[in-house]
Amino acid sequence: MVRMVKRKGRNNWEIFYPLPADLRVALKTPALYRTLATGDRQEAANRYPARVVEVILEVTKLKQRLTQAPFPIEPNPEAQQHLQQTVQPPKPDINAIRIRDVIEAWRNDLKPQLSKSTQEEYERAISRLLAWSKPRSLSFMHEFDRKTVREFVTENYHGRTGKTVKLALGGLRGVWDHAFTVGLADDKSTIWSNHNYNDRVKIGTGEVKKEDQSELPFSFDDIRALLAGLQPVGFKQLIALALITGARSSEIANARREHISLRKDGYWLDIHGTKTKSAHRSVPIPKAFDQLIESLINETNGDYLIPLFEDKEWSNERDRARYINKEINRKRRLLNLPNTQRQGIHSTRRTYIELLEGEEIPLGTIKLLVGHKRTDLTIGTYSKGTYVNLRKAVEHLAMNQDFIGAVISSI
Repeated sequence: MVRMVKRKGRNNWEIFYPLPADLRVALKTPALYRTLATGDRQEAANRYPARVVEVILEVTKLKQRLTQAPFPIEPNPEAQQHLQQTVQPPKPDINAIRIRDVIEAWRNDLKPQLSKSTQEEYERAISRLLAWSKPRSLSFMHEFDRKTVREFVTENYHGRTGKTVKLALGGLRGVWDHAFTVGLADDKSTIWSNHNYNDRVKIGTGEVKKEDQSELPFSFDDIRALLAGLQPVGFKQLIALALITGARSSEIANARREHISLRKDGYWLDIHGTKTKSAHRSVPIPKAFDQLIESLINETNGDYLIPLFEDKEWSNERDRARYINKEINRKRRLLNLPNTQRQGIHSTRRTYIELLEGEEIPLGTIKLLVGHKRTDLTIGTYSKGTYVNLRKAVEHLAMNQDFIGAVISSI
């Protein structure tokens, strides 16, 4: 009996076609195996009908050669019709799974674990998929294959970069995978993976995104808008503290009350780096911002210097910081700043470094302040910055009244 099989040690599904007795003797094999060129069972089942017709015709030609027929066998319309009626794709081992049912299960089980910004990205992809599927009467998971996915991308993401498409496909892959997780499917689907879209190439046009799209620092007007418009207050405090210390947002998010110390020359922040060994450092805070620091210390009651999302539980601090970063970026985009597409949470560090460079602070000193490794043979190998006056360096920030005014007047 002709059937679809997956042999041990093989990645792809194949058609198993038993040969008639005369061909078995001539070919010295009991059956033919012909690949369906996919490891996904449902996609293999979709390809089966057309491929099995090719195998039947191949066997017919082999029998013709065996009998040495003097002329080719003419196609018989009645036989072809009978062939199409009898050749049916094998039924999958799983029951038909409604896409909407899996989406609802995903929303209940996995969606709450994602940040708001990721939830929104994935929901946009799901909405596009459902809207696109409806006029095509695609309601079940087995009706999708890799070709269907490519058509969906072509029609819904024309002019978008491959990076955007990958994010959408990643969300939809998570939905399909959830069917396997909850036992609705016996195998993980691969139809959403490995489409190899280039991050910078726009779909349908082939246009390459320009290289000159590097992240920009915040302007003073941007700072005023951020500190006036962001909510909750903890987001404003995090941005402000990142701007006046040059710390990464994850470092600020994980800072605790005891990391702020008052020394003879003013307040310092002990930064427990989240990225490299060089990132662990102590940074002086310009005296112009003493009032901001004191209000933070007095308002803090919990574990963190800036309490955010206290009702959530985190497996580790990195997950908490990542979640906070995404939420701040989501709220930042809603403010529609002039250069919002080329800015991010990391722009606070760019602003800090730009300001220090503008005050002609030596590069080696700036690296000490922002936690970058000093790789120069002299400034790095021989000098560890022991005698560098970091307080003097950061107080240069207070000389820029536009910066001081933008931060203090807006928070």
